[in-house]
Amino acid sequence: MKDYLKSQTIYQVYVRNFSKEGTFKKVIEKLDYIKDLGTDILYLLPIHEIGVVNHKGSLGCPYSIKDYYSIAPELGTLEDFKLLIEETHKKGMKIMMDIVFNHTSRDSVLLNTHPEWFFKKNDGSFGSKAGDWTDVFDVDHSHKELDEYMSDNLVYWVKLGVDGFRFDVASLIPLSFYKLARKKLNKVNKNIIFLAEAIEYSFNSYLRSLGYIAECDADLFKYFDLAYNYDSWPYLREHIQQNKPIDDYKLLAVTEDAMLPANALRARAFENHDQERLADYLDELHLRHYLAYSFFLKGTGFIYNGQELMAHHRPSLFDKEVIDMEVNDSNINYLNFTKKMISLKHNKLNNKLLISSIDPNNSDKDLFIVHNVFKGNKELIGLFNLSTDKENVYLSKEDIEKYQGTYKDLISGKTIHIKGESFKVSEPLYLKKVR
Repeated sequence: MKDYLKSQTIYQVYVRNFSKEGTFKKVIEKLDYIKDLGTDILYLLPIHEIGVVNHKGSLGCPYSIKDYYSIAPELGTLEDFKLLIEETHKKGMKIMMDIVFNHTSRDSVLLNTHPEWFFKKNDGSFGSKAGDWTDVFDVDHSHKELDEYMSDNLVYWVKLGVDGFRFDVASLIPLSFYKLARKKLNKVNKNIIFLAEAIEYSFNSYLRSLGYIAECDADLFKYFDLAYNYDSWPYLREHIQQNKPIDDYKLLAVTEDAMLPANALRARAFENHDQERLADYLDELHLRHYLAYSFFLKGTGFIYNGQELMAHHRPSLFDKEVIDMEVNDSNINYLNFTKKMISLKHNKLNNKLLISSIDPNNSDKDLFIVHNVFKGNKELIGLFNLSTDKENVYLSKEDIEKYQGTYKDLISGKTIHIKGESFKVSEPLYLKKVR
């Protein structure tokens, strides 16, 4: 496990919609901005040529890939991508690619050259196990030649300077592939980062009920450095979007990390290209609480481009919808708060973080009390208001007796006294006990 990832932050870029031009060159022009945020890893949505058969929307989905060795011409050339890698490294950042090895477009090079490597339905026709992915056909990883081809493709990109990969629907690809890929990549660069899009448990169970492979998170961590926390996320999403009670989320959040290896790390993404923007549901105060909460938990920070500017609209995967990246009076304070969170994540203390555990017993269900325990028994306490409508939440009298004392808040730098019969939590708090 790569300990340094505990104190780093990923910045996800959707190249097509990151600028009006939607090119690598425009990403290069924004590298100073991305670096100034404090982020460490630039992660790009798929950059390959998109298939045209049954394509979705006006431009097609970047996850419907025609050729794994290609560059989508609208994004630039291979030389442009090499320059982006070079310039990213000059800024002291790493660069990751999105990899889609569960399926290809319906007019892919691989389908034309090796149709025997593709999944077939009961009637012998090509198809998709998910059912509604109408622009792609699934591959069949029981063919070892396919795994050799795809692992060689990873080696190709690493030799160009790529530092890591985010694997789309990683749970649907057998562990044997990742074992082979790691073996090959270790001969080139042992430090390659693997990020798993570990699917939601309900989808995992559904696919298993149909007899298909769906690897669990615990097994994925044998080969992955990071995985999304999609087990508990659906319950938090329902709380944010539909104002459903937060009890189920708290229960899973308390237990899910305990079911994983002790060194497992999550990519703490509350926004990405598949999720609605939180700013579409939450005001700035609650956005600060959710962001601070995600950055306080053990794992790697994660920002989807525009999130730091309180972007409200999630851009389409299938059309041109430019993300508003303008810094103005309405979002500058939140931008600076985001930088503060990333800076606190960089604190060297995070490298010694052993566990983030949520106190399940506090009486205010919308108040999350998180204990970060470090090597040497050092501790930080985080207080976060994860309600969707309460401006303030309160520690109960029992909680005050438990946590009473004097603290320094690492976010504001203020001295905080927990005492008396009530304690109001307005802003998110990272508390280090003084006495």
